[in-house]
Amino acid sequence: DLNRAHKQVQRRVRELRGEMSGLNRSMGSMATSVKGLIAAYAGFASVQAASGFIKDSILTFANFDDVMRQVGATSGATKEQLKALTELAKEMGASTRFSATQAAEGLKTMSLAGLSAKQQMAALPRVLELAAAGSVDLETAAGIATTSLAQFGLKASDLVDVNNILVTAFTNSA
Repeated sequence: DLNRAHKQVQRRVRELRGEMSGLNRSMGSMATSVKGLIAAYAGFASVQAASGFIKDSILTFANFDDVMRQVGATSGATKEQLKALTELAKEMGASTRFSATQAAEGLKTMSLAGLSAKQQMAALPRVLELAAAGSVDLETAAGIATTSLAQFGLKASDLVDVNNILVTAFTNSA
């Protein structure tokens, strides 16, 4: 009787081992599925981040393009001049702390003040320098530059001297 009970216990242990083995396989499959879901979610998150970047890039370009169209409309620039102004704004955006759109906004302010495309091209680098040195925004710097040019009958090339005087005044008044 004890022998038979022992054999039943052994058989039940074998059955439990088989069930545990099946359970292990099921858990392994579930772990693989979860890993697959995590990888899919990570892929989705990457796509979502990339689409956000693309959307931001498109909006930035559209904003820049809108401002440059306004420059073209208000400055009377020829197609070639507008292309040169656009390239200058992009170059200034790449080589200064200001973005291309901010540089375009500076061109627009100068255009609205009556500067020709040629004058804007000469003045923009100086306006960016003035804005950076004087810790003012580009619209303010462009306004100061165009007012100085108009009031004193200066040329855009004279902005280097105007900037030096204004920066000295800015720093001494602080």
